[in-house]
Parts: sequence; structure tokens; C-alpha cells
Amino acid sequence: MTEKQSFIYVLADPRDSIVRYVGSTIDVRRRAKDHQHRQSGQPKLAQWKNSLFDAGLKPKFTLIMICPRHRAKAYERMIIDRYRQLGNNLLNVR
Repeated sequence: MTEKQSFIYVLADPRDSIVRYVGSTIDVRRRAKDHQHRQSGQPKLAQWKNSLFDAGLKPKFTLIMICPRHRAKAYERMIIDRYRQLGNNLLNVR
């Protein structure tokens, strides 16, 4: 039996390649497509993404890890913590 997978990704600003968001998903194609459109959910993330769209830009979506689904949240948290330690001003709520 094949273990189910999750995907960890980042969204970066296309102007300077600085990572602004870390996320996880079980459907990477759908999630990448979703992030190419305006958002109304998380206020800080939506504001950043919508400002990019207003400038004719889109966030840069990069897959950074494939992991077992049952470990995805732990890996996502670890990566968020690491980016914050490096000084990235992430838009993640948690």
C-alpha cells in the first residue's frame, strides 16, 4: 500500500523572491492554481496577493517538500519557524 502524500510549498514575491507564505496541500496542482487568483480569506495574505495582482504580478509558487500526509503539519510548522528565524516576515497566521 502506498502512503498518502502531502506537499509543502512557499509563495514568494516575484519582485525580490522573498518568501512570504508557507503552506501545505494534498493537491499541489489545484493549490498552485488557487494561489494565482485574488483571495479574500486570511487578511494579510489576501492583501499581499491582491496588491501583486493590482500590479499585474502573481506570487511565485514553489514546491519545496513532499512528505507523508500524517507528518505534513509538523514539517510545515518547522519550515515556518525556520523562515521566521531567518528574518522572513511571513504572512502565515500561526
